[in-house]
Amino acid sequence: RMETDMNVSAMNDNEKIEAMAAAMRRFGEGCTREQLNLYFSTADINRLHEQARMKANDDALLEAA
Repeated sequence: RMETDMNVSAMNDNEKIEAMAAAMRRFGEGCTREQLNLYFSTADINRLHEQARMKANDDALLEAA
């Protein structure tokens, strides 16, 4: 698991969005806040999840193209 090797608290918001999007893609379409909370704080999830979700969707579309 990528996030367990990284110090998420030391990341800037763009890095957190990247990491959160990657986690969302690994967990799949049914990704829950509880799963994200294994790696990210509730405050970060509340603040960044929409941007991360858009990034995960964009990445999936690019990969499928």
